[in-house]
Amino acid sequence: NVVSKDITCDEDVLTITPTVSSTNVTYSWTGPDNFNKTTKTINVDKAGTYTLVVNDKTTGCPSAPSSITIEDKTKKPVIEETYIKNVSGEDILDGALTCKNDKLVLSADITCDNSVSYSWIGPNGFSKTSATVEVTVEGTYKLVVKDTKTGCQSDEREFYIQENKDKPEIEK
Repeated sequence: NVVSKDITCDEDVLTITPTVSSTNVTYSWTGPDNFNKTTKTINVDKAGTYTLVVNDKTTGCPSAPSSITIEDKTKKPVIEETYIKNVSGEDILDGALTCKNDKLVLSADITCDNSVSYSWIGPNGFSKTSATVEVTVEGTYKLVVKDTKTGCQSDEREFYIQENKDKPEIEK
C-alpha cells in the first residue's frame, strides 16, 4: 500500500514508504528516467508513475505490482493584469496621487488553479495581505501572490505611485 502525494513548491522532494505485511522481503522500485531503487523508502523529485514489487526472500514469490502516480503541482500563480483606480473606481492611468485623488486602490487579476494569499509591501513599512490595497503615499509598491495549496509564488509585480499635488499660483 502506497499513499499518493504530489510534488509542490512547498514539498519538492517526496519520501515514499510502503506498508508491507512481511518483513523478510526485498524491494524493487522503478520509475521515470530509468529510476531504480532497492530500498523500502524512496525519495522522489520527479513527476511520474513509480512501481514497487516486493519479493519474499523465503518463497521467492513476488507481490503484485503496486504503483503510485506523482503529479507535478509546481505551477506558479500569474499576476495577469494590474489596476490603479481612485476610490470611486475610475482608472488612474498615470498612477498619480493628486489633490483630487489623494487615495488610490491597487489590485490585480490573478490566474491560479487554487486560492491565493496576497503579500503587498511598500514605502514606510507598508505591508498588507488583502486582495486590494489603498495607498496614500508616493513610492514603489510590490505584490507577490502565493498558491495556498502548493506554496508556489508568483513573480513580483511593481506599482509605482507618484505624487503630483502641484497647486496653481496666482500671479500678482
